[in-house]
Amino acid sequence: MTDKINNNIENDRIDRSEVLSILETSGLGVPTYYDWRSRSGCTFCFFQRKIEWVRLRERHPDAFEREKKLEKTALSHGSPFTWSERESLIDLEKP
Repeated sequence: MTDKINNNIENDRIDRSEVLSILETSGLGVPTYYDWRSRSGCTFCFFQRKIEWVRLRERHPDAFEREKKLEKTALSHGSPFTWSERESLIDLEKP
């Protein structure tokens, strides 16, 4: 027997604005991280915009430092890995 995954949000073609409306009308409310982020609450999302990394640094400096440390460790071991494409978090925080 094959398990079938049912993704009602996708099947019903519910878009982002409708999801936000459902959160509001249900009483759950929209997560506060959407005040400064365009995507999920993962602090280490590869798809973040550069401004979201800047905002992470401003609002959650400990989380930013943790991600910067992971990136620095990878770079020091010869990996070309950076969270933000073609720019390390160390470089991103320079004026």
